[in-house]
Amino acid sequence: MKHGNRLAAALIAALAATTASACGPDFPNEVLDDRARTLSHLPEGAFHVEVARLLPKPDVRFVANEPQDYWDPQTAQREQRGAAESRDLAPEEHDRVVAMRQAGDAAAAFAAGAGLPDDVRHYVAGAVAWQQDRLDIARDHFERALAANPASDARRASWAQYMLARIAARGDDLDAAALAYAKVRDLVAAGAPDPLGLAVASYGEEAALHLDAYSTAPLHLYLQQAATGSTSGANSVLMLTRSAFADAGMLKAWIADPLARRVAVAYAFSRAGELSTDDPEVYDEDADLGDPYRIGQSNAIARLLDAIETAPAAGTDGLDRLAAVAYRAGRFDLAERLVAQDRSPLSAWVRAKLALRRGDRDGAAKAYAEAAAGFPRDEAWGGQYGLASEWEVLQPQCRVNAELGTLNLARGDYVAAMEALYAAGGNYWMDAQYVAERVLRLDELRAFVAKHAASAPAPAADDADGELIAYGNVAVQLRDLFARRLVRAGEYDEALPYFSEDAYREAAARYAAAMRRAQGGGFWFDRVGRAEAWYEAATTAREFGMEILGMEGLPDFEIWGGSFGREPGHYDAHWNWIPEPPGDVKLEGEWIGADEAQRLAASKPPHLSRFHYRQVAADHVMQAANFVPARSQAFAAMLCTGTGWLLDREPEAARVLYRRYVAEGALVPFGAQFGRDCPAPEFERARERLTFERGRAARRAVRDYAPWIAGVLALIVGGWFWRRRG
Repeated sequence: MKHGNRLAAALIAALAATTASACGPDFPNEVLDDRARTLSHLPEGAFHVEVARLLPKPDVRFVANEPQDYWDPQTAQREQRGAAESRDLAPEEHDRVVAMRQAGDAAAAFAAGAGLPDDVRHYVAGAVAWQQDRLDIARDHFERALAANPASDARRASWAQYMLARIAARGDDLDAAALAYAKVRDLVAAGAPDPLGLAVASYGEEAALHLDAYSTAPLHLYLQQAATGSTSGANSVLMLTRSAFADAGMLKAWIADPLARRVAVAYAFSRAGELSTDDPEVYDEDADLGDPYRIGQSNAIARLLDAIETAPAAGTDGLDRLAAVAYRAGRFDLAERLVAQDRSPLSAWVRAKLALRRGDRDGAAKAYAEAAAGFPRDEAWGGQYGLASEWEVLQPQCRVNAELGTLNLARGDYVAAMEALYAAGGNYWMDAQYVAERVLRLDELRAFVAKHAASAPAPAADDADGELIAYGNVAVQLRDLFARRLVRAGEYDEALPYFSEDAYREAAARYAAAMRRAQGGGFWFDRVGRAEAWYEAATTAREFGMEILGMEGLPDFEIWGGSFGREPGHYDAHWNWIPEPPGDVKLEGEWIGADEAQRLAASKPPHLSRFHYRQVAADHVMQAANFVPARSQAFAAMLCTGTGWLLDREPEAARVLYRRYVAEGALVPFGAQFGRDCPAPEFERARERLTFERGRAARRAVRDYAPWIAGVLALIVGGWFWRRRG
């Protein structure tokens, strides 16, 4: 069902709320919540994404196979090795290898492996010797394993060569170890099987041999490892970069190396938040001593920018990332110079921000459009905290479109704002729905839907857990929103095809039929029939109101199936929640469209409280009560039902119905539990009473006005005779 999917979807999204939200999922960040901050803030990149793209993948055969169990990596590695051996050995060979590994020493292991291929037999014997720290014996067996099968596709070539490198490293023969690790990569590139991902791992092992110097050689190796998609490689680059920022000498050496300089810029672009403030008011000496990387954001970034700006032949690679760092550091002149030399989508994004600082909204819109066209749709910068400290997976193209929509809204180009926010996708649907439901006029929304969602799209794809990705297919959301808005406007026939589910379409059709009967007149002789129509519309609105009348955002939050919302209020000095009367969206600041407030007022729902359709249903009940005798059971029963719909959430509105019953209705058995225990209205008895009251009224009229009628008739007859005599 739609609501179940939406609720599941909401559990993986994030939302900035200025008023209190009910306990529930993480909601999506909203770009329209603080428009000035949205348009000035430049999100961070993702360090792992940045380092992975600095170098091309070394070889397509190099595939990382890293343990996923970070709590017990050794056990995970043994399990990976066992799985690899079970795949490339026959069952009887695998059993023999298991027996070899259980032998007391290398000689016993080698004897237990009789019948196995020599390369496999020597490799396992060498592994037993390695476990017992018999390095000379282990080296001999590994060398024999390589010699036994020199073919390029030897099953244990990469394994044996990797172990020879580890033996050299343990013996502090660093040059020999480095050559041996490089040989692992050569073997795999030549076709040697590598189910354990040893070629990728060899980069990290070789890099670790040289970590004591200011050399950038280890960084280059870790970058090559990261380029294969290795998480370990990316993590190692991150650790090394943090060390460089904590060591002025190392950072200076990095800036002199073009590739290392790009890594430093990538760190400043994606993880500057790890560098603490220099403000002495918030300086934490203990934290600083415990974490050498808390060296001060402003000084650290400033030193980096100063060093790069003064470095001879700084190069042109990564100018867009450097421009982003300069922009966030307030070095706007430097950012301007850098983006003028680069045409990447990130540079266009920074140009848009700089144009906004100059007040050039048209130029900013043009730069935003360029950035949106340049970023690949599927590019993602990983999970990060947004402006409201809500977690989101940032896709730069979507984010740029969302910001362009924010700018277009401020420019008063509301259709263009909707175009951009709709293109931003499900993560920004909360912003797009505001424009669709509250800002666009109905005719503008009609044209937009005809252009973008004229036909029902295919169901949204599920993720691996069977839950919808983000907010699913925004075309479905848009069509449902449009359908509900049409129903609220009384455009029933046009609305029906846009509902995404048959049950809601049928409910809307029932509501439409009832409203037409209720509003159509022609019931003078059957006023109770009109009451029945109003009551049917009321009960349909109460049961299916969220689906056929609900507002996507405030006040109903149909976006989450009504399960979560924002209750207006504030906390007092003692953190007690003080509720406030419900209000509409507040427009503040300079980034508001010229007539946005007027459009917002024109689209305001008839009631601003949560589940506003309940009050709409109660209004229908009040209309229904107009068409039955006030002393009838139906009059009391309908008002009782309407009171019950509002009693718990809207007690003041419920009292209006109850007071009408007290003022006009008759004493009924359920009066003591009014609003809690309500029978169905008896319309047939209401008809009987109405007939009785009409007859009684007619008789009373004859009795009260008969003399006057007789007198008038006498005058008429007398006048007629007088005219004939004349």
